[in-house]
Amino acid sequence: MLLYDLHKYKATKQLLPIDFAQIITYLYVTRLKLGILVNFGANPLQSKRFANTQSHNTAKVHSPTNVPDSNDLLYPELSR
Repeated sequence: MLLYDLHKYKATKQLLPIDFAQIITYLYVTRLKLGILVNFGANPLQSKRFANTQSHNTAKVHSPTNVPDSNDLLYPELSR
C-alpha cells in the first residue's frame, strides 16, 4: 500500500499550534506531500490542509555539539 497523504484526526474544542506543528513534522519525517488535519470536537467541524514544502536535502542536521537556538527552530514559540 502506497501512502500519498496523511490524515490526522482530533476531537478537541480548539486546534492548537502544537497540532499544526505535529502534522507538519509527520509530513516531513514521512516525506509525504499532503496532510489533512480534521477536528471533530469543534462545532462546526474544522479541517485544514497542509503541504510539505520542506526538502530533506536542504534540512539542517543538528549534532549534540551543534544545538539549535530558537532562531533555527521551525516553531520557536513552542520551545518555551
